[in-house]
Amino acid sequence: MKKLFVLALSLLLGVATQAQERISVKSFLKKSDTDTTTYILRGVVDYIRNPSNGNLYLKDRTGRVLLYGVRDTVGGTRSFYQLQILQGDTLEVMGKRTVYNQQTIEMKNARLVYHGKSRTHDATIAQRAAERHPSFKNGDVETFIAWVAAHVKYPAGCSAEGTVKVKFVVGRDGGVQETEIVQSVDPLLDAEALRVVRSSPKWRPAKLNGNPVRTTYTIPIIFSR
Repeated sequence: MKKLFVLALSLLLGVATQAQERISVKSFLKKSDTDTTTYILRGVVDYIRNPSNGNLYLKDRTGRVLLYGVRDTVGGTRSFYQLQILQGDTLEVMGKRTVYNQQTIEMKNARLVYHGKSRTHDATIAQRAAERHPSFKNGDVETFIAWVAAHVKYPAGCSAEGTVKVKFVVGRDGGVQETEIVQSVDPLLDAEALRVVRSSPKWRPAKLNGNPVRTTYTIPIIFSR
């Protein structure tokens, strides 16, 4: 039993020692295609090839290597966006050398050991967060609701009161599209609500991965005499 314990401990220590072997990118690229050792690489994110899957190039002073997928520090499945890795950040990753299609050397599903932010990291994250939502006159949907309230006119000959709800889409070009009544009060009030929403100046559209995307809103428009 004691011998088995010592053997098991030796194997665990061997794996731990092996996993802590830090090498340069150049050395990593030169390893044998049959090498199954776990290595640690440290470098700067040189280029993000696929932000959806976390494929990026890591560069140090000796060379550049493809990381085909990046997992979090405990080997979990958090998305690449949740990890908030950007070009220029410093990473230390752990993984094995693999070869794709007999020509591309990579580290597949690299496990993140350390993530150092670049000087522009936080500003870029803040900008991306702002771009996820459309902007109306440098404000948000509440700014648009206030604009609508200032421009509606109570229809002549109407005696109804209440809240009309209008659903609309801010298109990729920033224009208001596909307006419809989802809560009706009176035909005259409904028509006025649609008129004002449709007369909206253009918004700054939301963006995803740098590309404009459509956004749907439903807003209340209150009518009282």
